[in-house]
Amino acid sequence: MQFSNLNDIRNNIFIEEVSSLNPNYRFDNYISGNTNRRAFSAAQYVGERLGLGYNPLLIHGSSGLGKTHLMHAIGNAIFQQRPNLKVISITSEHFINLFVESVKKGQGDIFRNTFYNIDVLMIDDIQFLDNKEDTEIEFLNIFDELYKKGKQIVLTSDIMPDDMERFGELLRPRLQDGFVATLERPDLEMRIAILKFWVECEKQRKNIITIDNDVLCYIALQFDEEIRTLKGVFNRLILSATIDERKESIDLQYTKEILDSFAYMS
Repeated sequence: MQFSNLNDIRNNIFIEEVSSLNPNYRFDNYISGNTNRRAFSAAQYVGERLGLGYNPLLIHGSSGLGKTHLMHAIGNAIFQQRPNLKVISITSEHFINLFVESVKKGQGDIFRNTFYNIDVLMIDDIQFLDNKEDTEIEFLNIFDELYKKGKQIVLTSDIMPDDMERFGELLRPRLQDGFVATLERPDLEMRIAILKFWVECEKQRKNIITIDNDVLCYIALQFDEEIRTLKGVFNRLILSATIDERKESIDLQYTKEILDSFAYMS
């Protein structure tokens, strides 16, 4: 939880786990390439120069391309430099649940004041607020209050506001002064770079593995949809090699056997 001055927020039902930054999502372990360079640069700019531009920032892209990673990387960068700031990082689902709970308990003012008095608001998967009228209104009020105070707002979404229904129409004009950064599917070069990075991470964890370059190229060619799927394939290969005592000899033939079974199970 990234709050520093909590004593002034009394009886706050949202204090516990209202904000959760994943410390593993950082800029230094995010692979940038042709398909995500602009989004990565915009996110870095916000993380390093809070309040000086790109506000609000909307990170857009299909599921599994790294939107959440970038959002949390922004929060972690901000908190590392200015730990006194109040940063809320929350999913839209959690936001909705907190709002509904506050209404049921007659604690709408507590909910509202909690969000009105923060420095950085980050909401993941904002598209899920679409067609939830009361929650939309509450979010937009919070958005307007924070924007008026010059506070940073970072959002992620699988779809563009133009493709949302009522919520998109209300959100679109609020994004005009900010920046929409779109993540595309990683190209072959980037997928190979990501796989090589994961190999190095395994080695840094003292997990000694040897993977031929043609193995990495093969994996990158076979799985070109999203980073999340690529990660699942890589993890399965490493786990299988560990079980089979093949970590130091992961060749193409062995990889094909493992991935064939992976494709069958999926």
